Amino acid sequence: MDSSINNIESRMKVTRVVVNPKYEVFSDFVNNIWKHNYTPDRVYRNYRNIVEKVTVGGAQLVVKKFKKPTEFNRVVYTFLRPSKAKRSYEYSLRLLNLGFETPDPIGYVEMRLHGIFHTGYYICLYSDYSSIGELLNLDFYDENPQKIGLLRRFIKSFAAYCVDLHRHHITHNDYNKENILYKIVDGKFHFALIDVNRSNFKSHSKIQFTSDLANLGCSPIVVAAIVVEYCKIRNWDYAKVGMGALYNVERLRSKRTLRSRVCKLLGIKRGVDDNSKIHVTK
Repeated sequence: MDSSINNIESRMKVTRVVVNPKYEVFSDFVNNIWKHNYTPDRVYRNYRNIVEKVTVGGAQLVVKKFKKPTEFNRVVYTFLRPSKAKRSYEYSLRLLNLGFETPDPIGYVEMRLHGIFHTGYYICLYSDYSSIGELLNLDFYDENPQKIGLLRRFIKSFAAYCVDLHRHHITHNDYNKENILYKIVDGKFHFALIDVNRSNFKSHSKIQFTSDLANLGCSPIVVAAIVVEYCKIRNWDYAKVGMGALYNVERLRSKRTLRSRVCKLLGIKRGVDDNSKIHVTK
C-alpha cells in the first residue's frame, strides 16, 4: 500500500469496531484491519474502492476499504448519516433476516482524522457465486439450443426473484449485473445481492422497477423478456411497464456512451485494474 496512505492512517483514530457475534473468531483480524498486516490472495481495485480477498484461519474473507469521502460527506458521515461500512454491515444482516442471500457480514471499522470521519472498512465472507452478467450476455438467437434454454430459465427465475424482493419492499438502488450473483443448485437458480449499502426498505414503484432493469446493462430484448415474466406474476400491464423499461434502457445507454467518450477524450481511466471480480457487499 502507498506509504503516504499508511502515514495518514497512522494519524487516524479507530472510533468504531463492530464484529458479528457469529464470527468472533475473526475479532483480532477486524480490530487490526487498518494496519494491513496481512497478504491478500487477490486485490480488486476500482476508481472508488479497494477490495481484497484474504484467507484468515482457513476461511476466505473479503475486505473492502471505501474511498475517502468528500470533505462534505466526511461531516455528513460523522454527524448525520451512517457510513457506507456501517450500512453494508447492517443492510446485509437485514437482507439475511428477510431470507435473501448475501455474503455473511463479519464486521466493520470506522476511523476518524481530527475528529471527523475519514475511512471505513467492511469485512464479509467470500462468495463463490458468479455474476449474472454471463447470463445476460446470452442471446436468444444463439445457435446452441442449450444456451437459449438456459437464458429462458434464468429470465423466469430472475423475474420471480425481483418480484420477491419488491414484495418485501427491498430496493437495491445499484441494480447492475455485477451486483447480482447466482448459482445453480440442483437445477434451481439461487441469487445473492452484493454492494448493498445504497439499499432501502420501502414500497417499490413501477417506475423504480423499470429504472432497476435499465441498470442491468443487457439488451432490450432480454429486458423485454424479463418485464413480460415480471408482469405476469404481478398482473401488471406489460405495455405500460415495458415501454418505461425500454425507454430507460436507451436513456442509460446514451448516457454511458457519452460518459465513455468524454473520459476517453480527457484521458480519464475508469473501472477496475484487476479484471477478476471479487464478490463483496458494499
